[in-house]
Amino acid sequence: MLAIKLKLAGKKHQRMFRVVVAEKKSKLQGRYVDDLGFWNPHTNKFSLNEEKTNKWLKEGVRPTDTAHNLLVKAGIIKGAKISVHKKSKKPQETEVAAAVVSATEQVVEEVTVNDAEEKHNVDEIISGPITEEAVVNTAEERPVSEEVVSESATEENTEEAKQEN
Repeated sequence: MLAIKLKLAGKKHQRMFRVVVAEKKSKLQGRYVDDLGFWNPHTNKFSLNEEKTNKWLKEGVRPTDTAHNLLVKAGIIKGAKISVHKKSKKPQETEVAAAVVSATEQVVEEVTVNDAEEKHNVDEIISGPITEEAVVNTAEERPVSEEVVSESATEENTEEAKQEN
């Protein structure tokens, strides 16, 4: 299959390209069927033979991405340019980082919800009247010393203690 592609020409550090019709999988320095013009990326000058280019396009020859962009710039092909840059690895790293951040946020939310539920249960136990069942339930969940139980006594129990003294 033929393609309109760029053939490397020029010296080292002074590269320019010939726009040629060649086999799609041919080597960079390989043979070509027809020469359509040139492109110098350093000075951004180019020249294309429109008649030859249109002839080859009508025959079904497809340009490579860079050659397509050059033809669009020359006005031979109408349409949008094709992105030819390699995809960077940074977006993938940011996607991974975003996934890690969202996972940690979910874990933090679960931990705060569990802490809030636990605090709510402890507040109910402390604010409620002290009974043997409450002390037994708290002892099962966590070891509770007698000092904590006496400090968490309700107002009624403290009034009774004052009256006895």
